[in-house]
Amino acid sequence: MTRNMGIELYRVFSMFFIIMFHFSDHGAVAITAQMPFSFNWLILAMGRVGGGLGNCAFVLISGYLLINKEFHTKRIVKLWFEVWTYSVVLGIVAFMIKTEPFSIGSLVHMLFPVTYNQYWYMSTYIVMMLLTPFLNPLFLGMTKMKYRAFIVIGEPMKKSL
Repeated sequence: MTRNMGIELYRVFSMFFIIMFHFSDHGAVAITAQMPFSFNWLILAMGRVGGGLGNCAFVLISGYLLINKEFHTKRIVKLWFEVWTYSVVLGIVAFMIKTEPFSIGSLVHMLFPVTYNQYWYMSTYIVMMLLTPFLNPLFLGMTKMKYRAFIVIGEPMKKSL
C-alpha cells in the first residue's frame, strides 16, 4: 500500500493535538472554569479545542481509508483483542498500585472494555468498522448532490445525539 504523505502529516498533527487535549484534561495542571485567564490557560484551552479537532480528523481519515477497503471480520477481532489486552494489563496494574479500587463493577468494565465504552474512541471505531459493509455501498452509490443532501440532513441530527 502506498502512503499519502499529506494524510500522514495530518495524522501526526492530529495526534499532537489529541496529546495536548489529554494533557489539558488529565495532566498535572488540568484546565478548570475557576482558573484565571492567563497564557497557560490559553495554551490548555487550545489543547482542548485541538483534541476535539484531532478526534474529528481521525474519524475523517478512517472513513477516507476505509471507503474502498473490503470488510474483514479478522481486522475487527484483532483490534478488539488489542483493546482488551491493554484494558486487562492496565487494569491489573491499576489495581496493584491502587489507583483504581477493586470492585466487581470495575473488573467487569476491565474485561469488557468495548461493550462498556471504557475507551470511547476505540468502541466507536469498532462500531464504525462494523458498519462499513453497509455504509460503503451507500456512499459509493451516491451522486454528489445526494451526498450533500445527506450531510445537510445529518447536521441537525448530530446535535440531538
